[in-house]
Amino acid sequence: MWYANALGFSERIGGIIFVGAFSPDQQIADRVDEGNQVTLQKGDKKIPKKVIVKGTKFEGAGFTGVICGFEPPVLEFEGMKIGDEISFQDYHVFRCKV
Repeated sequence: MWYANALGFSERIGGIIFVGAFSPDQQIADRVDEGNQVTLQKGDKKIPKKVIVKGTKFEGAGFTGVICGFEPPVLEFEGMKIGDEISFQDYHVFRCKV
């Protein structure tokens, strides 16, 4: 398992960007829930590498999930591979697909 804190993943300042299909009578999400797909960022602030994580689960004071992709697309990033588990905190999440 990888740990976003230990790897120096970027920490978000401000709110999470939530994306998904919302109906007019539905409340827009305001937090990460189990099962959401989230985007973490690492590296250069101008052009960060994005790590896409699915299957988000609450784990202690944070979350765990499975890496399902990278942007820009690569098979591996700093030793992390698609299918690896990663542990992260709310403040590592930049985008959440609900």
